[in-house]
Amino acid sequence: MLRNKKIKKGFTLVEMLVAVAIFMMVVTVAMSALMSIINANRKASAIQSVVSNVNFVIESISRDIRMGSDYNNVIDNTTINYISPSGDRIYYHFVSPDLDKKINGFLSKCTGSCDNFPTNYSQITSPDVNILSLAFYVVKDGDVQPKVIIIMEGEAGNIINAKSKFNLQTTASQRSMKE
Repeated sequence: MLRNKKIKKGFTLVEMLVAVAIFMMVVTVAMSALMSIINANRKASAIQSVVSNVNFVIESISRDIRMGSDYNNVIDNTTINYISPSGDRIYYHFVSPDLDKKINGFLSKCTGSCDNFPTNYSQITSPDVNILSLAFYVVKDGDVQPKVIIIMEGEAGNIINAKSKFNLQTTASQRSMKE
C-alpha cells in the first residue's frame, strides 16, 4: 500500500514574519548603539582637537609672557601687550564671537606695528575652537615679579550635538626683574 504522504520542508509565513521582526529589533538596537558610539567618537575628537590647540596657544602665550616685560592691559582686559626679549611689542587680542554672522570667537596675535586691527593681526586659535570669553589680568605688586592671569571659556567642535565646553585658567610670571 502506497501512502500519499508529503513531507513538508521550509517555514510558514508566520514563522518568517516572526523571524524578520526579531531580526529588525536586533538591528535597531545594534544601530542605536553604533550611532551612540559614533557620536561619542565625534565628541572625543572635538575635545582632543580643542585640548591640543588651546593647550598649544596657552603654553605659547605663557612662554612669551614669562620672557617679556612691561605688561599692559588694553580694552577691558581683552588685549594684552608687552615687550619681548628682542625688544618688539607683542599684542594678544581676543575677538568676540558674532552669533548673527556665525563667526567663532578667537585669539589673535600681532608683533611690531599693531595699530591697525585686524590687518596686522593673525588668528592663532583653530576655527574649530569657539572662544566665548577671554580675559587677561596683569598683577603688579611692587617688588614682586609681575604676573599675568589668563582666563578662557569656550567650546570645541562644529557639530551641534558634539560641542564640548571648556574653561581654562593659567598664570604666567615674569622670569627676571629688570633692574
